Amino acid sequence: MEYLKGLTKGILSSNEVDVLIQIYDRVTNQPWFASNAYSREGFAMRLVCLFRYGIVNPAHLERISIVWSLKDFDSNMTTARGAKLKALY
Repeated sequence: MEYLKGLTKGILSSNEVDVLIQIYDRVTNQPWFASNAYSREGFAMRLVCLFRYGIVNPAHLERISIVWSLKDFDSNMTTARGAKLKALY
């Protein structure tokens, strides 16, 4: 979560950051979410990007974030797929 706060410092209001933190916490605490630094930081970056691109409705932002996270940050992803994503990181 500290990474998320660092990404938003000086860019978003405290209320906007609070919304992102709530969504971040709900998604990263799902049992399927891969709990590693790559996944958490990657998800934080994507969450901030989605918000800055105009997806500011919390319900929509959370839904999109969940779908994206299931695809790229699933703890059950294959080793080969995970290696490719980490190489991009």
